[in-house]
Amino acid sequence: MAPERKPLLPAALPGSAVTLPPSGHGWKETAMAYFKLTRMHVLPAGADVGFWPGAWSLAMAAYLVAPWVTVRAAYGTITQQITSPRLWQIMSLVWCAGQEAFKLGLGGVFITLLYPLMKRWTYWPQAWLGMGMAWALPVAWVSNVGYRQFLPPAVTFAGCISWTLYYDTMYACQDRRDDIQAGIKSTAVLFGDYVRLMLGVFAVVFVACLAAAGTLMGYGIPYFLISVGGAAAHMAWQLVSIDLDNPKECWTGFKRNGIYTGLFIWIGMLAEYVKA
Repeated sequence: MAPERKPLLPAALPGSAVTLPPSGHGWKETAMAYFKLTRMHVLPAGADVGFWPGAWSLAMAAYLVAPWVTVRAAYGTITQQITSPRLWQIMSLVWCAGQEAFKLGLGGVFITLLYPLMKRWTYWPQAWLGMGMAWALPVAWVSNVGYRQFLPPAVTFAGCISWTLYYDTMYACQDRRDDIQAGIKSTAVLFGDYVRLMLGVFAVVFVACLAAAGTLMGYGIPYFLISVGGAAAHMAWQLVSIDLDNPKECWTGFKRNGIYTGLFIWIGMLAEYVKA
């Protein structure tokens, strides 16, 4: 009697653990299993939290240069200044900034390549992931303004690491029991019964970094009301309402960070840019 064939993929949430295909299954099932292992079937979830740091950085850089680089000025002088030494000077600065950004971007490749091993090496893989997810932030800044006034993006970068620890620990709570059995390390496993408390700590650090970066940038009421206030309110609501033992709620909470938290912060930054 032939052995009973077990399901290739468990009945699980889209973002939870995926079982690699055992032998005896068709190529379509095998291909689908590996496709799901890449998490591409849950897009844009996961990609959006990596998108926002770069978008925030571009908005911050645009605000910084807004007083002296405007669309009207460019339109009014482009035909008259094509041979101006000042124009070529600016183009040279842009070229150099692009080269520096490329070099900086290579660091993100290194972080990405090592991340899969972190869950075997440390209980803090989310911290390493945070650097990778936020790497677009310094790269976008340097590509536009170089290393000039680098403190605001540096503070925001630190905040993004804390934000990643917040949402990815929440994400990891889906598979906490399986991870313990498999010997996979994560902050969700490390914190145990203190996960909610630590999520609160990460949320406070993130919001504090947003406030500090806004002060350094000289932002006003729109940023602090929409970006800082919106992010703080959303994360506070999550902390008091989410059931961390419910995988479905953990997955939903993770997705909401990529949608709402990131959008609130970006809208506040754009409001400051328009107001500048």
